[in-house]
Amino acid sequence: MRTWSKSQLTSLGDAFSLHFSAGPARPDAPEVEIGMVVVGSDLFVRALRGRASRWYRAGVQYRRGRIRVAGVTTEVAIAAAGEVQADLIDAAYRQKYDTLASLAVGSASREATLQISPW
Repeated sequence: MRTWSKSQLTSLGDAFSLHFSAGPARPDAPEVEIGMVVVGSDLFVRALRGRASRWYRAGVQYRRGRIRVAGVTTEVAIAAAGEVQADLIDAAYRQKYDTLASLAVGSASREATLQISPW
């Protein structure tokens, strides 16, 4: 798995959200806009509706997709994050999104955390 460059991590950290699409690249592939956080050198997203979220299930199924941030589209690898860094991810959501973070730090969202890496 490749890693993000420092400039990419800065751009990702500065952006409010990203556009995410899982599965094969197609012109009509559905996209969802979601918040994200950078923890160390890793990028994470959480499904606010938990594992039942359609885009979360697609990410787990395909393990590959695309993100678009500030007009730049990047092919990515997608992996379930597990609980290893859950507390650090919670803290990053709270710092970045303040009161909006309450939507992303509940148990359902914590269970539906994906790590996104450049392909």
